Amino acid sequence: MNQPALNPEMNMQVQVRLLSKHADGPLHHPDISVHLYDRDFVQDCLLGQATPDADGVVRFYFSPDEMNRGALEDRRPDFFFIVYRRGTVVYQSPVMENVDIESVEQYKKGLGEIIDLGSFLVNA
Repeated sequence: MNQPALNPEMNMQVQVRLLSKHADGPLHHPDISVHLYDRDFVQDCLLGQATPDADGVVRFYFSPDEMNRGALEDRRPDFFFIVYRRGTVVYQSPVMENVDIESVEQYKKGLGEIIDLGSFLVNA
């Protein structure tokens, strides 16, 4: 991946939005945990874990150094995430193969580069 736009010190953010199938709105609860992975041939790489905010948005942060080494240095990661409620899997996203980070990233002043993987309806 190229250096982050405008400011190499800014973080890279990957985000998803979770919608509750039951509540007809954002999924947010202290018992919910989301783990982001990069699919690999040998072993999937855990990139981070976070909880949804009041709008159901889950954000994972990486420094430019983290984005340029390890699992993401292939420049086209295969992202997927798993949603847990009290340690039990309640949803696993499809694998988003060969994500072209440079074509989907957005820049937000003060926040850095943002990769939005979209919204997902979860039965939790």
